[in-house]
Amino acid sequence: MKALVWVTPGGLEKFFAEVGTKVEDPLFPPPLNPADMERLPRIAANYGLQLITTEDNK
Repeated sequence: MKALVWVTPGGLEKFFAEVGTKVEDPLFPPPLNPADMERLPRIAANYGLQLITTEDNK
């Protein structure tokens, strides 16, 4: 997936760099790692972000 994101103030790029995975071939991205999903909320909180799931919206 590619996304163009404009965020003010800056700094969110550090979040993406920390949670992202380098992809060598965009046609074959690495599989989703459940351990990465477990650590995502903690890392998001370090950047002042709150992740909301579909379960949170019921």
